[in-house]
Amino acid sequence: MGKSLIWTALLVINTVYAQDKAKALFEESIKIIDTATVKLPRTKLSEIYKQIKTKYPESEYAIFSKAWLKESKKIRDQINEYSAFINKKPEIGLSLAYAYRADLYIEVKEYQKALADLDKAVQLKPNFYFAYWRRGIAYTRLEAYDKAVEDLTQAIKINPKFTGAYCDRGDAYMRLGQTKLAFKDYEKAIQLSPNMTFPYNYRAMAYVQLENYKAALLDLNRVLSMNKNNHNAYYYRGICYYDMGEYDKAADDFTMAIQLFPDKQLYYINRAENYIILKKYQNAIIDAETAFAFDNEDSSPLVIKSIAEKQSNNFENALSTIKKAIEINATADEKIRKKIQEANEMGGK
Repeated sequence: MGKSLIWTALLVINTVYAQDKAKALFEESIKIIDTATVKLPRTKLSEIYKQIKTKYPESEYAIFSKAWLKESKKIRDQINEYSAFINKKPEIGLSLAYAYRADLYIEVKEYQKALADLDKAVQLKPNFYFAYWRRGIAYTRLEAYDKAVEDLTQAIKINPKFTGAYCDRGDAYMRLGQTKLAFKDYEKAIQLSPNMTFPYNYRAMAYVQLENYKAALLDLNRVLSMNKNNHNAYYYRGICYYDMGEYDKAADDFTMAIQLFPDKQLYYINRAENYIILKKYQNAIIDAETAFAFDNEDSSPLVIKSIAEKQSNNFENALSTIKKAIEINATADEKIRKKIQEANEMGGK
C-alpha cells in the first residue's frame, strides 16, 4: 500500500513537471510570435513544437503542437485537434489556438466560423496583432474590404514592423480601387524586408490587376533570381502569362509551381483552366480531379472538369459532372453557366 502511494505521488510529480516544462517551451513560442516582424519564423516554432510533442506527449500543449505541425494532412483533423486543445482551457495559448483554428476555417472557406474564433482571440488578448491580421484576411475573403483595412491597420499599429500586414492591407486597398495607398503599403513592405520575396509577389499581382505586365514580370523575375524555388513566384508569373495570352508559358510556370509545392489546390485549378484554352482536355480533367480531391465540398474543380469533358465531346460525362457540382453548391449554377460560356469562347468548339 505504501509503495503504491509513493508511485502515485511520483507519477503526479512527473506529470506536473512535464506540464510545467511544456508550458515553458510553449511560452517561448508565444514570445517568438509576438515579436515577429517579417513573417512567422516557422523553423524556430517547428523546433519548439516538435520538442514539446516528443518530450512531453501527455501535456495538453502536445495537442496544440500536433495540430500546428500538421501531422494529419486533413484540415478537419487539424481543426479537431485545436478544438481539443481549446476544450482543455489551457492556462496560456488559448487566444493562439483560436487564431490558428480560424486560419484553417479560412482555408476551407468557412469565414463566419473564422471570424467568430478571431473575435474570441482578440477578446482574450486585445493587443494580439496576429489575430487582427488574420481577421483582416478573413474580411478580405468576404469582400468586406473596409473592415479588412480597419483590422490590418490595427495590426500595423500594434506591430508597425510586421511586413505581412502591409502586404495584405495593400491587397485590400487594391480591391477598393485605392491604388496609391496600395502601392504605398507595398513599398513600405519592401523597405522593411528588401531581401524577402513575398512583398515583390504582392506588388507583382497588383501590377497584373493594372495590366502592367512588364512591371509585374520584373518583380517576379527578381523574386526568382533571389530564390529559384519560390513556387509562389512561378504561380503568379503563370497568372501573368495567362492574362497576357501566353498560355504555353503559363502552363510551364504552373507546372513548376506544382512540382515545387504539390499540395496547393489553386495551382491545379489554374493549370486546368489554362489546359482547356490549350485544348489539352485530358490534362485539364486530371488536374481538375486532383484539385477536387483536396476539398470535395468545393464545386469549382468539377465545373472545370465538366467544361473539359464537354469540349472533348464527352457530353454524358460533362452532364454528370455538372450535376454533381450543382448538388454540392446549388446556388452556383448561374456562375457555372457563365464559366461554360467563357470556356466555349476561349477554348473553341
